[in-house]
Amino acid sequence: MPTNGNGKNGVPLSYYKKTFLEHYVKLCVKGKAATAAGVTRRTVDHWIESDKEFKEEFESAKKGVIEMLEAEAIRRAYDGIDKPVFYKGKQVSVIQEYSDLLLIFLLKANDPAKYRERYEISGAGGGSLEVDIDPKSKLISALDSLSARIGAAEGNKQTDES
Repeated sequence: MPTNGNGKNGVPLSYYKKTFLEHYVKLCVKGKAATAAGVTRRTVDHWIESDKEFKEEFESAKKGVIEMLEAEAIRRAYDGIDKPVFYKGKQVSVIQEYSDLLLIFLLKANDPAKYRERYEISGAGGGSLEVDIDPKSKLISALDSLSARIGAAEGNKQTDES
């Protein structure tokens, strides 16, 4: 697969990169676009890592793909899609079907503060829950406590032996 300045069979590498980006915008999937362009996904990943200009072009194309997918999600959630209705094996009508799930995802994406998942966790008896966010100090405290207990146990052991 082409990886350097020259592509395979004398075709310039720039042709493969351009062809990949064109397919990516249409197919919206990196692996499928790579195959359609005659390269591997691994080759495309290498281009993204090693070629700053290609990476910028890919990121720009990716933003366009995301916007296109969002527009389609909005259309399906808001306008719906035609769903055929069958009776005795024959299509007799079409109904408009909307996607509540897509609408929920769109609301969460566009106003996460309002539509995010919320969880409330409380301590015993509904009281506040104490959370230790400093595990290092908790570990030191536990080790100090363990050391004190070992010291006390050894002290008791020496007293018993006397």
